[in-house]
Amino acid sequence: MTNPIFFFLVLILAIIITFKRPIIGLVIILLLETKFFGFIRLEVLPYLQITSSFRINIEDTFTIPLVSRSFYILIRKHERPLFLIPILLFWIAIIFSFIYGTYSGTSDLFSGGGRILRIVILYGLYFVILYAVDSPRKMGTFIKIIYGFAIIGLIIQFMENINGKYFVINIDWDQFLGEDPYFIKIGGNSVAYIWNRVQYYLYITFFLSFSYNLSIKKKNWWHITFAMFAITGFILMLIRGWFIYICVGSIVMFFLSGNYFLFFKKYFLILSALLFSIFIFSLMISQFKPEVIFNNFYFRIITLLDYQREADFIGRTNMWALQYTSFLRSPIFGLGPGKDAISTINTDTGMVNTLLLYGISGLLAVIIIIISIFNKAYKLWKHPSTQREKAYVLGLIGIMSGIVFGYGFYFDAFTLLPIIPILVMGILDRINFFQKEK
Repeated sequence: MTNPIFFFLVLILAIIITFKRPIIGLVIILLLETKFFGFIRLEVLPYLQITSSFRINIEDTFTIPLVSRSFYILIRKHERPLFLIPILLFWIAIIFSFIYGTYSGTSDLFSGGGRILRIVILYGLYFVILYAVDSPRKMGTFIKIIYGFAIIGLIIQFMENINGKYFVINIDWDQFLGEDPYFIKIGGNSVAYIWNRVQYYLYITFFLSFSYNLSIKKKNWWHITFAMFAITGFILMLIRGWFIYICVGSIVMFFLSGNYFLFFKKYFLILSALLFSIFIFSLMISQFKPEVIFNNFYFRIITLLDYQREADFIGRTNMWALQYTSFLRSPIFGLGPGKDAISTINTDTGMVNTLLLYGISGLLAVIIIIISIFNKAYKLWKHPSTQREKAYVLGLIGIMSGIVFGYGFYFDAFTLLPIIPILVMGILDRINFFQKEK
């Protein structure tokens, strides 16, 4: 849609929201980032075509004014963001890779520049969180919004599992978001591969609820119930990577918590509630029984024991080999975000994407971000102002432990889909900021 009048009306609305209700603007951006829970593609929404290979879409119209306003407010308040230096270093690294790639011919000015703009303003969401969440009350609202996304995603996922098909408004390019789901072979049976549409939010909120139950001695049935349904969602998704991240994050939390008896007690409680929820859910689905759900999950997980023969693993190793060959063309600064690199990148190949796009310099910048997050989180966990704060920070450490582990071999959560670390940095910054104000 290229109607300039409609586009500029949206831009005016974005500017008004930027000044009057930044928290609403933040929610709109997060909704756009999820493609409105996978129902509406950005391509069908208003945009402004600048060149044949570069356009400003509706997400940009909200993000650019909000990021700009956020910088202005933070400078005026003399507030130094907790992760300012790591993010600036990352921006410098990727912009330099883009310039080098454009000069060497592996990237191009407009399409490569558009991709750089997107990753810059995506990380700029961190500063928007600081601007929009300027009080403890708004912090509570922001956490509830994240939970709201996860709950809506779970409701949609459960309904789609009951229906056996995805609900579709606009057919997306992604084969998994057509009406008929992709089917995979598990234990000799053909099983529908129905994903959760906002699985990143589900992952974050699971750890926040689990860490709350782990750290607070008094039972909180809301967090126990939510953790139970979140795990049910992950089981029904059948995506092995998420369970690896959850296990890694849980192990880190286990050793940090020090209260091993409480850890296992809470895990047993959540597991018991989980078994009950799967039993109830399976009664709602005529083609499923509890044992079928568990068998599907079991046979899916045990394929990790023979991963060398898995088609996914073989495909991933072939992709790694291709990416590594391309990476050697420009190991220091990468190829830049042009057609040479874009043709071989994949969200399922982890940090190799970073090396291919931005080289060793880009990977070092990502490592600085990771170290900064763990360093700040650990300090906040050691010196919390409340038990709830300590619980949430422990959850954030678990979240990051899982995705950093996955970044090494599977999930690129820093250069292609960085919404998880962005939200983690935003929450950590606000906890630190409000702690200093007390």
